[in-house]
Amino acid sequence: MIPAGTIPTGEARPEGGRRHPESVIERVGGQDHVNKQDLVAVVAETGELSKAKAGEVLDAVFDAISESLKNKQEVRLVGFGTFSTSRRKAGKGRNPRTGEEIEIAASATVRFKAGKALKDGLD
Repeated sequence: MIPAGTIPTGEARPEGGRRHPESVIERVGGQDHVNKQDLVAVVAETGELSKAKAGEVLDAVFDAISESLKNKQEVRLVGFGTFSTSRRKAGKGRNPRTGEEIEIAASATVRFKAGKALKDGLD
């Protein structure tokens, strides 16, 4: 949850009427993570939406990304990054408790490669 005072209210908005997300979340209550409810609050404030509508928007974005990946389509968000799928081969491993050899089944996984703008913004 975003603590009171984290989202500035009443301050002048930049041209276009929307706040830039960096000015909305500086730190989320001292936590080292942001959850979906935090994102909903930021989208609601930045886009001047109700939290319910912002939640629907985020769900729609997540659903679109998930559906594209299920259809083996790469999702490129310029400046942010690229989501893609890949296959892991079947293999052998060891049970750490017993040392017994086990079979590891082939599986699909999602990969994310950060875009240049995202990487540059981390410095």
